[in-house]
Amino acid sequence: MGFPILHPALLLISIQAGILGFGITNGAYLSEVFRVSIQSVHPGQTEAAHAMGMTAARAFRRIVFPQAARNAIPPTANYYIFILKDSTLISFIGVAELCSKAQSIGQRDSRVLEMLLLAGAIYWCLTVALSWLQARLENRIGVAYARE
Repeated sequence: MGFPILHPALLLISIQAGILGFGITNGAYLSEVFRVSIQSVHPGQTEAAHAMGMTAARAFRRIVFPQAARNAIPPTANYYIFILKDSTLISFIGVAELCSKAQSIGQRDSRVLEMLLLAGAIYWCLTVALSWLQARLENRIGVAYARE
C-alpha cells in the first residue's frame, strides 16, 4: 500500500485502499470503452447532421450518442460483470484479517465450507442475473438495427 508513503497523514485501512485503487483502475478502463465507442461512429454521421443544420451538441445527442451507446453496451456490461467478480479481491486484501475471521468462524460454528459455498452461490446468482440483463438489453437495442 503506497498511499501512506506518499503522505503520512493519509492512512487508509485495507478496504478503503482497495476500493480507491479499484475505482481508479476501473474508471480508466470504462472511460476507454466509452471513448472508443464514440470514435467508432463514422464521421460522416456527424457531417450529415451538421449539413441538416444541427448544432454540435444536438448532433451528438441525437445521432452520435445512440450509435455509440449501442456499441458500448456489450463491453460495458461484460466489464460490470468482471467488476462484480473482482470485487471479491477487495475483501481479501488483508490476509491476516481473513485468516483470523475464518479461524473464529470455524471455531465457533465449524461450518466454514458452507459459508464459503453460500458466498460463491450468491456471486454466481448475481453473475447469471447480470448476464441475463445484458442479453435482454442487447436484444432490445438490436431490434432497431435488425435487417429483415
